Amino acid sequence: MSGFAGLRPPRDEVLLLGLVDWVPLERVHQAVVDAHPDSSLPMIRQSTMDLIDELTQEGLFTIGDLTGENARFVPWSTPRKDSLQRIRKAYIEDFDNPDYWSWFCWLDLTPQGALIAQPIEDRLRRSAESSG
Repeated sequence: MSGFAGLRPPRDEVLLLGLVDWVPLERVHQAVVDAHPDSSLPMIRQSTMDLIDELTQEGLFTIGDLTGENARFVPWSTPRKDSLQRIRKAYIEDFDNPDYWSWFCWLDLTPQGALIAQPIEDRLRRSAESSG
């Protein structure tokens, strides 16, 4: 957990993570947990699924996995709704097996997502510089 855990909305946290690398399902889950530590597990899981749905519906992230050559990101070829169902099955139904669901899927920031994420990072950097 970072020193900033829970200080940013999960959406912003995932967008910022996307500027650095592909974002595993586990990190989306953790961003929701950090922001809502007192929420029930069913609420956390639903909020995580809602966040993935929102981010992909808006075209900010692509869903895929790391099955490409040299463990590179490969977008799933299934329709978005089918991809969300695949995630829901792995994440909700197999939640007791975190070794499976944590790395089941990854999110890749799209150029449109970067346009949203970069100003968030710039704002955080300016704020850190002015307070440091």
